[in-house]
Amino acid sequence: TVSLVPNAPSDITLNDPELEKNTTDKAFIGFEQNTTVADALSKFNEDSEHLVIRKADGTQISATDIIGTGYTVNVVVDGEVTVSYALVVSGDINGDTTVSSADYIMQKQIIIGKASVTGAFSLAVDYNNDKIDSAADYIALKGRIAGN
Repeated sequence: TVSLVPNAPSDITLNDPELEKNTTDKAFIGFEQNTTVADALSKFNEDSEHLVIRKADGTQISATDIIGTGYTVNVVVDGEVTVSYALVVSGDINGDTTVSSADYIMQKQIIIGKASVTGAFSLAVDYNNDKIDSAADYIALKGRIAGN
């Protein structure tokens, strides 16, 4: 028996031009710090009844929780994830939901080659979204943390 779910999306699309869909890395890039699950879900065209956001470890979270880098947005049909994309909060390199000095220090270590990250976390290193991990990202993130 094949169960059919009406209007179940086969992909996830954005309705916010400030965000970027990266199909190569299966990620949505550019979420701001303090974005709630409900706010994140509003950035997609698909009906939220089919979308679920989970922490990096797979734990489902509530609508009022804050998202972090590495969290995923998933299409769930009949209890099964059929599509999944990572979420990238600009500057949240360690995935703890905040952009802080810990991210700044980690970014510096990555840029000078003393540390590395993969997946969504590597996309968060490119703070200015110019597709190059460089000192320019480090300076921009430092300015944000300093309040400039």
